[in-house]
Amino acid sequence: MDIKMTSGFRSRQTVSTASRPTGNPSKNDVENKTAPITDTFQSFASKQLGDRMLSGTANELRLDHSALSPKTLEYFEPDEHDGIDWERLEKEHFGNRQVTLENGDSLRKNVDHMISMYVSVKSTLEEKYGDREDILTEKMNRLNDLLDKSKRQIVSSYEESVGRFYETMGNKGAASSMGFSLSAAIDKRIAQMEEVAKIMNSFADGSGSSYIYKQLVMEVWAFNQREEKPVSGDTSSEDVSPKVSLSEDNETYSLKDLEVAGMAAKAAANMNIDGLGFMSDEELGICLASRYMKMACLLSHMGTGENMSHMILKSFETFLNQSSGNALSGSSFSARTYKYALMQYRSTGDLREAVTQTGRKYASDSFFSDFRHFGGSVSMSLSTRYNLDLDQFVRDLENIGANAVLPSISGTGIHGFSAYM
Repeated sequence: MDIKMTSGFRSRQTVSTASRPTGNPSKNDVENKTAPITDTFQSFASKQLGDRMLSGTANELRLDHSALSPKTLEYFEPDEHDGIDWERLEKEHFGNRQVTLENGDSLRKNVDHMISMYVSVKSTLEEKYGDREDILTEKMNRLNDLLDKSKRQIVSSYEESVGRFYETMGNKGAASSMGFSLSAAIDKRIAQMEEVAKIMNSFADGSGSSYIYKQLVMEVWAFNQREEKPVSGDTSSEDVSPKVSLSEDNETYSLKDLEVAGMAAKAAANMNIDGLGFMSDEELGICLASRYMKMACLLSHMGTGENMSHMILKSFETFLNQSSGNALSGSSFSARTYKYALMQYRSTGDLREAVTQTGRKYASDSFFSDFRHFGGSVSMSLSTRYNLDLDQFVRDLENIGANAVLPSISGTGIHGFSAYM
């Protein structure tokens, strides 16, 4: 049906009174009088066009109005398939990012996985909808919402687990300070990965790489970057603390420092205290000193910042004292043995030498000469046992990595001695 423009109205025909029948009107006459005239469009205020639309012929309508503006009617394009599995993104890559005492030692891996996926999907959307700002904005809003939700979950759960541990060890305000640093460090890591993506062939326009492949490439880069040792003066490393403004009571920590804090908290949470009550005072002091020195060695190996190292070691020592029934308090024999061992370690930087010198000063000859059974047919002196354990700790730290030696620090993973036979 065509709609044609007209400048006037079609007048209604007036029924002549002379032609009306006399007498009482019939039922049909009453209905015709009150019914709308069928060949015209009734005028109602609620109708947008009012009485300006008139019937013309049987196949057309006439509209007494200027032409509508081309932008009067909005056109909504159906959401085309963008190739992104949004449901999987939400469930597997951005969901369930919660940090606990058991996985706090893998904080950077957790964060890098989330960010690598974000950067990869963002790159894919920008390449596909670069000339459609409306669609790109809609989809980026959806992606940013996923990122923001995941980031909030990581930060809040870190505060409630790792941060809470340091709060209970006497570091007031540590949880909120660490959470603030983590939020800033995540933002810094996002910016860093986006810069790296600009020089990667897989992220170049026209590369044809899927967002899944891009994410794999980015995550491999992140893994290698985490494993490499920082170069002195390298300010591009993610180890550098983010430049954010905090109050004087707060400290800023790098993402790596926050992960190391998670390692220490995990080691403490899994601490093996069985048998501590059966040890002599001198052995107890050496045992606790051995665990503390391992933690100090770990922090040095990881290049942990000075402020974070101080808080970790202070908190770890507090935990060792509490878990041993305050054996390190006061001037007890175990406390003196413990302090002397630490003094030797700071002086020599050698774990084995510190234990040996402490044993000679405070332990009896049995520490070196009496053989004890440690399962199966393995028997050795306490001196040999501690030195073998410390030697294996150092080798595993150097060759395998920090996460591998956490059981040794906790006393739950005494290294097997078959390797030495």
